Amino acid sequence: MHDIDIDGLPFYDFVSGWVALAQNPGASVTDPIQIPYSASDVLALPGGLASCVTLPDDLCTSDVVVRPVDIHNPDSGPRLTTTVSPIGSISDPHIDGCGSGLFLVQLFGEKLLFTWPASELNLKWMEARHGIKRGPLKLLDALDELEGLSVILLQPNNTVALEPGMIHAVMSLSNSAIAGWDFVKASWLLDKDLERQMSWEAGMAKRQNNGELMDRYNIGRYLEDDLKLWQLLADRSDLETVANSIAGMLRAVRDAL
Repeated sequence: MHDIDIDGLPFYDFVSGWVALAQNPGASVTDPIQIPYSASDVLALPGGLASCVTLPDDLCTSDVVVRPVDIHNPDSGPRLTTTVSPIGSISDPHIDGCGSGLFLVQLFGEKLLFTWPASELNLKWMEARHGIKRGPLKLLDALDELEGLSVILLQPNNTVALEPGMIHAVMSLSNSAIAGWDFVKASWLLDKDLERQMSWEAGMAKRQNNGELMDRYNIGRYLEDDLKLWQLLADRSDLETVANSIAGMLRAVRDAL
């Protein structure tokens, strides 16, 4: 069997997880063994989904850069990824990018999207959790302990844009799929929260480089991707003030590494 997602989950585990709750409706969804698996971060290919889904108008403006398929090649086309999840699947609170946003479109089925802002209190809560994909569910704790909760019901063709650093969790109410583009936007430079959030993640990456937080995925790699996206925007911008603002922000974040 071949692995089908970035976590190396064998295909037979994915299929068996898909029907876990259907076969045992009394199973505790807080037990990781009972949580149906999802196929996540599946790259949409030009001859497949990428040819069917149009880049939203909000991402086609001159002050926006969408992550390309090849981060080193800005002409490689926008990178669209999908997540396919069975009913009952829960994605715990996480941050996809402290320096980039995520534009989501619901393809089919229904999901509940829980979001929280990247406030100082909320990022403090995330310090013990950022970069961890496994383990007991933390959604119930987040509902009690994080501030600024917003809940959105996503149905087919609904879209939502997550700002940089936004903490979010997802619950699949039915077999469902969602797709999204990572992007950066020049207007975010006006808010010092962007630099604060990225510097927070840089501090986490620094701790990991020093031998701490070894139970996490490579935090620095995700941060570097965000920094490269901002550099792409700086290179493309016709406004010297924008390019200078990006350069200053990049220096501050790299100083925190």
